[in-house]
Amino acid sequence: MKKDNHIQIATGLASYISLLVLAILLFKERTLWGDIPYHVFHILREDTFAIQNNRFGAILTQWVPLVLARMELSVSSILIAYSSIFILVYGCVYVICSTVFNDKKTALVMFFYSFLITTHTFFWMQSEYPQGISIMLLYTAYLRWSMNKEHIRWYEWPIFIISNTIIAYFHPLIFLPFLFISLFLQLSNEKKIGYRKLWVSTGFFILIFILKNTLFKYDSQYESNISSQLNRFVHFFPNYFDLEYHTYFLKYCISNYYFLLIFLALAIIHYLQYRNYLKLGLMLCFFGGNLLLVNVVFNQADFVSYYMENMYLPLVLYVGFPIAYDVLPNYNTKLVNALCIVIVTLMIGRVYTVSNSYHRKIEWQEAFIEKTSKDNTQKLIVEKKHTPHRLIKGSEWSSSYEYWLISILKDINKPRSIVVQKNTDKWIKLESSYNHHFITEWGFFDYSRFKNPYYFQFSDTSYYKIYTDSSLTK
Repeated sequence: MKKDNHIQIATGLASYISLLVLAILLFKERTLWGDIPYHVFHILREDTFAIQNNRFGAILTQWVPLVLARMELSVSSILIAYSSIFILVYGCVYVICSTVFNDKKTALVMFFYSFLITTHTFFWMQSEYPQGISIMLLYTAYLRWSMNKEHIRWYEWPIFIISNTIIAYFHPLIFLPFLFISLFLQLSNEKKIGYRKLWVSTGFFILIFILKNTLFKYDSQYESNISSQLNRFVHFFPNYFDLEYHTYFLKYCISNYYFLLIFLALAIIHYLQYRNYLKLGLMLCFFGGNLLLVNVVFNQADFVSYYMENMYLPLVLYVGFPIAYDVLPNYNTKLVNALCIVIVTLMIGRVYTVSNSYHRKIEWQEAFIEKTSKDNTQKLIVEKKHTPHRLIKGSEWSSSYEYWLISILKDINKPRSIVVQKNTDKWIKLESSYNHHFITEWGFFDYSRFKNPYYFQFSDTSYYKIYTDSSLTK
């Protein structure tokens, strides 16, 4: 292995270690709100994986809290490990690409994907989309490594089938970056080495993806809602460039995603200079198409920063591949490493800056639990107007899971059942029923049905009470 490659690996490894330290220090901000408490609740309650919408790729990270819960480790240990496993997975993908497959270009793309624009998605860590893309990049490195030989060996057929099946079941939109990578590799394969192998792999993915969405289609309310929003292309036609989300995106480009525009400009200049119009067109089509798709489909809703950033992350691939494969090889390794260090440093700065909003939400909830700990009942229904819900948009639905997890993190023997609702009138009946249940917006759970009672030591059989005291919010 060349010395330059050693330097790149060391720089990347140090970067992921820094990110791991940050994930441990900010484990509460990463695990005590939104989807993670929901996942942890169901993993511990059902003693199995919490797979949603047939996105089985979540097993890649969910095995950690599941195994540790079966060992009845402390809640803090489970949450720290859960916060860490995502960084460890991404770091391992980077190292394997660099060392096992000796593919420093794809490893550099993985590095960009992890650090280039990441801000709020550092705290919204559970999304299957970036997990799937990381595995797709690992598969890309393997494919490039195997393409040195045109002949497809017998053991590669099951690798193609299994790998493409795993990738296809991570996220419904993953076909876009997969198609981009396949076309980009073909345009980069000037000697046509492994030509047949590349297209066989791509064919398997397309076939599996079609079967997944036809014969093995799984209908869910969430997926149906997203699909129905495609009608907005008709609704907004032809005024696509007047959409408010484009303005939001540009604002985030200035504040957080600046390298995305810098890389895009560098790639455009490079391809124009070398008259590589095919790659230029490919990059612009996928970058612009993906951006338009996201901004049209999700328009007319509140702009939720962490969710939208998750949808913008694939844009990093569309500029990352041109930069890593075509632009940066023209510069010396020291300059590339310096660029990587700057990217990591700025990313850590962004994460630290926005961490305060996540910290304040948890701090408020901890104070609320403490304030209400002396009430006659530990089971409350709180009106949304009495909570600072604006701290994190779009996470109010998970309040019951959050309060439960925050309470047992402090004392495993004193779990709380607190749910925040916009309209408490329809919940009045709970004041005289469901005294043996943990209630959430999406279901009521009988105490006797928890498969791992160690983390659900509910002993309060009083009835739920509507809580209206707003003094803590003043």
